[in-house]
Parts: sequence; C-alpha cells; structure tokens
Amino acid sequence: MDSEPVPAQEPAPEAPSEPTPEATPEATPEVPPEAPIPGNVDNTALFSLIYNWAPAAEGSQPNLYQLTLIDASGAEQQITCEGFTRVYSVNGLKGNATYTATIKASADSGATWGPSAAFPATTVLSAGTPVSGDALYTHPLAITYFWSPPTAGDAPTTYKLTLTPTSGATVEYVIDASGTTSYEATGLLDSTTYVGTIQASTDGGVMWGAAADPYPARVARAVLVAGIPVSLGFMYEAPQSVKYYWKAPTDGTVVTKYRLNVVPVGAGSPTIEYILDASEVYVSAAGLVNGETYNATIQASVDGGVTWGEGAAYASAFGLTVVTEGVVSVSCERVDATTVKIDWVIPDPVPVNWKTYLVMSHSSHPTDPTFAQYVYDMNTTTISFNELNPDSLYTMGVMVGNPYGYTPEVLSTVPTL
Repeated sequence: MDSEPVPAQEPAPEAPSEPTPEATPEATPEVPPEAPIPGNVDNTALFSLIYNWAPAAEGSQPNLYQLTLIDASGAEQQITCEGFTRVYSVNGLKGNATYTATIKASADSGATWGPSAAFPATTVLSAGTPVSGDALYTHPLAITYFWSPPTAGDAPTTYKLTLTPTSGATVEYVIDASGTTSYEATGLLDSTTYVGTIQASTDGGVMWGAAADPYPARVARAVLVAGIPVSLGFMYEAPQSVKYYWKAPTDGTVVTKYRLNVVPVGAGSPTIEYILDASEVYVSAAGLVNGETYNATIQASVDGGVTWGEGAAYASAFGLTVVTEGVVSVSCERVDATTVKIDWVIPDPVPVNWKTYLVMSHSSHPTDPTFAQYVYDMNTTTISFNELNPDSLYTMGVMVGNPYGYTPEVLSTVPTL
C-alpha cells in the first residue's frame, strides 16, 4: 500500500525579539566652585568689618557663600549669603578685637562646599572721632588745642594730637584722656605754620579712630601780639550816645583787654577812650558833641593792656540831639526763620523837620550784628531784614527825624521761632 506523502511543515514563527533598551546617560556631577577671591577688609566703621570678595574663575556658578569669622578666643560666627553677594558688613562686633575670616562657595544650595580662602586678620575699630574746637595762642612758641570727646564709640583712653608744619618734621603728642579736652603744644618753631588734627583711641594708642576736622592753621610766635577784633557796627541808643559792638579776633589770640577809641573829626572835641575787660563785647560812648562826627576803632591786648594790636575801624557816627516827635506805633512779623518784616505808622501830617527813617534791628545776643537801614522816602512805612539769627530775640524799632536827630520809640520784640 502506498504511503501518503507527508505535507511539509511550515517553520514555526519566530518569537518577536524584545527591543534592546537604550543606555541611560550618567548624570554629570556638580563641580564644586573654586575658592572665592578675597578682597579688602574695611574697618573704618565703628564695631564693624566690611568684607569684599569675587567669585573664582573656575568651577560651577555659586548660589551661596559662607563667611566665617573667628575671634581671638576661637568663637566662630557664620554668615550665609546669596550667590550674587560680593560685599558683606558684619556689625555688632567687639571693639578692639581682632578677627580672622574665611569665605567659601556652594553651587548646590549648601549640600557641598568648595574650598575656603582666608582674609587678612583685622582689628575692629571702637574709637569715635573727637570734635575739634579752638586753637589759641596762650604762650610764646605754644598753641593750645581744644576738643570735645567723640559722640559715638567707646570711651577714649588716649588722644593723639598731630601737628603738621609747612616745613620740618611732624610732631605728635599722645595724651591721657582722663578728663582731658585740651592740650598746650609747646616748643614750636618760630614763624612756622602748623595744622593740627586730633584722634582718639580706646586701647591705649594701639588703634586710632578717624581724625577730626583739621584745626585752623596757626603760626607759632615768639612774641604774642593781639589779633584784630571784628567791628560789628553801632547804633544810636540815646541822646549824644552811640553803642559800639565787636567780636573777638579770629586769629586765635586770647584777649585780656579791649580798647575803644572814639575820635572826633573836629579839633575842638576830646577823644574818648574806654579800657574794657575781655568779657565785654559792647560799650556805650556817651557825652558826644551834637553835630560832631566821630570815628572809632577797637583794639585788643593779650598782656592786660601793656601792648595793643592793630585796630578795627567803624563807620563814622554823629553826636545827635534827639528830637521829640516820634512814630505812632511799630509792629513786627517774623516772615521765616531769618527774616523779619517791620511796619510803622506816622502822624498825619508828617512834621516838617522829618526827612528820614532809621530802622534798627538789635539782637539779644551781644555777638550778633545790629542791622540798620536809612529810608529816605517818607511815604515808606514797611521794611524787611533778613539773614537774622533764628536762635536770637530781636528788638525792632524805627527812629524818625531830620538827618541829624532821631528819636527811638517803644520797640516790639520779635519772638524766637
């Protein structure tokens, strides 16, 4: 029996192959920033240190910095700041303490930190700046300097007065601060100009605070001669009387006496002389001759009146007989801190011998100048004075009459703002 042919078997289908997974790329690790580049440390502010730095050129961009301060005892203080920071002020530090500091950076919000870089050790300032005052001539070849203690910082233990001459070596004086606010620098060079500065220290002179404003330049003198007083002006205050005002010389000489000479222009009237103590800054010259013109000078002395310095001159004044007519009333209004407006009322009709007004502004402070102005228009009944001292009381008044006679009225006092 013939066998039947066996049909060819089809090959079994191949199982689908699984796709080969792609390799996952490895994450690139953060490269820690290199150490920042330290800059300067500013210690000119009291109880503070100001640190400056720049980022390193290599490594990842920092997003944090960490500044670490260490004092002499080993105590640490750490400050973390944003990555854009380039300067940081650390306040409230201990005065006269020396701090070392380091700076490092992080690019992963502080998970890892790069290497540190060190700042130079720096001492904290605790001495404020004194307030320089006068520089006065007190003895031949000597100048006395005055100051006030600093208004900030720790109490000083020591002051340093530095005198810089126009030629020659600088001179320094270290002065115990216990209750001391002046010092006489002696042994100076004759005819040499010195400029002085004063500084304070709170650690016995190891570290000095900033220097105060320089003192005015002074020339050392082998022979003391009084400077020239400042003639401030005068006012007519009574019949045949003129009140003269002045200020002390501004050159630093210490005045012991003043001399006022009131000299008539005409030959028939006597010269009037007043010798006054250094505390006096005005005097009334009485007994002037009616119609006479007087020229006055004020001089100063440093030796009780043995020798006199050069005089300062005043404008000419007159001996005046006071007339009897007067203004009806005077009123004053302070326009602002330094300006006062004065108004007055006069009789109607105006007496025939009235030709001018003399408007006066006199301060309660003896060193303030007296303001005076003539008004020749008899229709004017108001005027203003400015550049007044806002801290002074002023007495305002109007005198009326002919050019050789004025009568002061009861005057208004302007209150201080």
